[in-house]
Amino acid sequence: MTRGHALCTKRRNPHVYFIVNGEEAMYPRSLGLILASATLAFVALSLDFVSYPILADAVTSELALTYTQSGLMVSIFAIFYALMQVPSGVLSDRFGGGRVVALGTLVMALSSLGFGLSSSFGTALFSRLMMGAGAGFILPASTKLLSSSFPARDVDGAMGVFGTGWGTGFIVSSAAIPWIIGASNWRNGAFFTGIFTLAVVVLCWAVLWRSKMEKPTEKTGLRANSFKKLLSKKLFYSTSINFAGLAVVVGITTWAPLYLTRTLNISLVEVGLMTVALGFMMIISSFVGGFLTPKIGGGKVVIVSMAMCVVFPTVLVFTSSAWMGLLAMAGVGWAGNFYVAPVFARVSLSASRKHSGTAFGVFNMGSFIGSSITPIIVGYVLDTVARYDIGFMTISAIAVVGLVGSLFFGQQKPAKEHSTLKSQG
Repeated sequence: MTRGHALCTKRRNPHVYFIVNGEEAMYPRSLGLILASATLAFVALSLDFVSYPILADAVTSELALTYTQSGLMVSIFAIFYALMQVPSGVLSDRFGGGRVVALGTLVMALSSLGFGLSSSFGTALFSRLMMGAGAGFILPASTKLLSSSFPARDVDGAMGVFGTGWGTGFIVSSAAIPWIIGASNWRNGAFFTGIFTLAVVVLCWAVLWRSKMEKPTEKTGLRANSFKKLLSKKLFYSTSINFAGLAVVVGITTWAPLYLTRTLNISLVEVGLMTVALGFMMIISSFVGGFLTPKIGGGKVVIVSMAMCVVFPTVLVFTSSAWMGLLAMAGVGWAGNFYVAPVFARVSLSASRKHSGTAFGVFNMGSFIGSSITPIIVGYVLDTVARYDIGFMTISAIAVVGLVGSLFFGQQKPAKEHSTLKSQG
């Protein structure tokens, strides 16, 4: 049997045990099923998050919204998503990540259906708020679950697979929702996201609800001094990188559909295909980032990713044809997910196993609080000066923060975790 992947053959004990940093960790037999379920929850999160930019034109018209109000629809999701990160991490450390993922997807599904029933700006905004709150429980819990389930040497690869969920959500949303809007209306597009998420809820409930660690950490808690230890330079640099990647992807996907349809005089379906290309590149770049990190180092991967985040929003300004728009959107997709594997893995391994969920919650909260303002900043620019070029260059300027963080990220040594097999009969 391979070290780190051996499985006990006795039906009564379908697990192996490792000693990780002096703690006993359990690795379930069904690692693949757990990874697939967590990744699909991430797909649902991405789908619900990025669906609004595609629905925005129709929603804005029917509900008579301003650009600033429309940008707030995206930002309110991100703000409440960010606020739920630390509570999600703490609950995951206490009760197990699987249960938190299942509950988060349920709240998100019901809120998505509620958004489709909205009849005013207030009700639509509240639905987006609750959608973001439910989504906020998914990533810290999933990361806790995966970092507790996989040997340390395989966490990069697992996070690379998990990271593809973000791009897959873009593909599903961009391919399906424009067609649904064309055939019916935006409300059915919103119902589609809710029904998709409900299907994921069923899977998560069946697979992840029981995936709680055998040795739960309810009694350990998170004390003030433990929380303080999580606020390290490593976490700060990682947060600045994720902030930049999210700011670019969220800002571009919020406003690029409107910009491309009006500037290039193309249909929403064609813009959807461009966003599909963005999603495909996010999937590929997440895999490639996970593959290259052990070979060339996470620092180099992250620097390339952040440099592209600075460049490609400005490239979109010079788009003069559908093909140029396609290439620019694909570049944004690669830039916005190439860093995921090394950064997510570094965060997961920066704390003890019992506090890894909280560490990721702190990381993601800081990332989203910053990046959530990007859509509304661009919306304000459009309301005041009506210039997309200034709006997109503002996104490039915001991404410089991540480029600076990437230079320091490569100088930080990743946490070392040595796993040794402990036989259990």
